[in-house]
Amino acid sequence: MEFDYYYNGEDEAFEEYFKFVRQVALEDYELNLVLEKYKAERAEAGEEAANDSTSRVSAVNQAPPGPSGSTTVGVGA
Repeated sequence: MEFDYYYNGEDEAFEEYFKFVRQVALEDYELNLVLEKYKAERAEAGEEAANDSTSRVSAVNQAPPGPSGSTTVGVGA
C-alpha cells in the first residue's frame, strides 16, 4: 500500500497528522486482511459441515429397514 502526499512545507503539525492517518490506514488494511481470512475459514468450515450433514442424511436414507422401517401387512391372511 502506498501513501503519497504533496506538501512542500515544514509544518510539524501536518507531519504528525500524516503519520496518524497513515497508521490508521495501515491498521484498517491489516484488519481487512484478518477479516477476509476469517470469512474464508468460516466458509470452509460451513462447507465441511454441509458435506458432513449430507453424508449423514445419505447414510440414513440408504440404511436397511429395521424395526422403525416400513412393514407390509398382508390382507386376508
